[in-house]
Amino acid sequence: MIGVIQGLILTTLEAIGCFIFFDIFLVKRSWKKWLNCMLFGLLTVGFFIVSLIIGDSYFTKIMVGLIAINVIMSIYYRNKIFQIVFLSVGFYALLFAIDYTMMIIFQFVVKENIWHNPVQATILALLCKAILLFSIISLSRKLKKEGNLNQIKDSEWIRFLFFPIVTIISLVWFAIGGVGNTDAVLFVSFGLVIANFIIFFIIRDIVKKEKTIQNIRLSQERAKNNMNMYSTIVDSYYEQRKKVHDFKNHIGCIQELLGTKMYDTANEYVNSIYNDWKIEINYYNTNNAIINAVINQKYKMAKAKGIMMILSLNDLSKVSIKDDDIVVILSNMLDNAIEACAQIDEGEKIIKFQFHLKEDKITILMRNPVNDNIKIVNNQLVSTKSKPTEHGIGMKNIEAVVNKYGGECNYSCNHGFFTHVIEIN
Repeated sequence: MIGVIQGLILTTLEAIGCFIFFDIFLVKRSWKKWLNCMLFGLLTVGFFIVSLIIGDSYFTKIMVGLIAINVIMSIYYRNKIFQIVFLSVGFYALLFAIDYTMMIIFQFVVKENIWHNPVQATILALLCKAILLFSIISLSRKLKKEGNLNQIKDSEWIRFLFFPIVTIISLVWFAIGGVGNTDAVLFVSFGLVIANFIIFFIIRDIVKKEKTIQNIRLSQERAKNNMNMYSTIVDSYYEQRKKVHDFKNHIGCIQELLGTKMYDTANEYVNSIYNDWKIEINYYNTNNAIINAVINQKYKMAKAKGIMMILSLNDLSKVSIKDDDIVVILSNMLDNAIEACAQIDEGEKIIKFQFHLKEDKITILMRNPVNDNIKIVNNQLVSTKSKPTEHGIGMKNIEAVVNKYGGECNYSCNHGFFTHVIEIN
């Protein structure tokens, strides 16, 4: 009975590893939770039958295992069958490679058939499942699948790896010869491996929750930027309406001056009206209405605060980034630069901004002075404020949008100037 329970636990861990492996590459169907649980249970039973009922025919074991995986994963995921077959073979190859590599290594170290000792054999099987989980998690991070463990920073990733590494070392020690009370050793071994799987799902849930929070912040930032832009456009619209309302009176006055042959007075009057209206026109035109709106709005804002902006722009009519994403990038970059310049005590307040589209490559560059050099570690901005969680949301939103389009952000801060470069293909 104990052997059956142990076998069920081991095959359950295999089934969990299989689903984690497939999640890296495939897209789930929108099934109800009870059906997902039923499919998982069927896969576990399939693995259990392969491990216990079928004899020593490894070819038969592999074929039955592959059939079980293919049938269940074809129901669970909505990808094409040849993709599922390919991944099934890949998972089984990884599973058997780990199992047989560890078996050969331990037989070489222990100098005897490890399967003659049920405790050592069970611990070895648990070790293989721990290595399987470790390998799949590493593969998931390597492939940088969105929403998976790539969201964890390298320093946090290293801390997370401490527990599975300690687990593997402990299981190796138990299997080679550190066996005292067999029941206690088996209990600890199963507990360590199961805890690794539980910790993986806890961390994955934390990552998903963090991503959800980031998306909420991004949506709020978009709404804020859009409201600011629309407010500026509305103000400009009403200002133009007031001027258009008076235009009829201006035309009447000019007509009267010309009719009485007061040409000099009429010329002065026309010039005064023209200079007044010239202030309201857009300073820059990129052939992209949204980019024009944001850049001209921020340019007027900077000018009102006594900040000079030097801009280098080209034809941006073919920029394929969505309008709301453009607003997030430009509004946050320009707002950060204007805020930094406003805090400058000494020196010229000059912002240099470049937005070019050349050969299907977008380059956005911002350079502005700062009071204190910004700390940058591994191309990540480090907050020096007392509440770092309340700082840098704008930058995180920029990075989220840039990552969405497969681009990258690069930062540098030297000699009192902060430079932010974005490149998107």
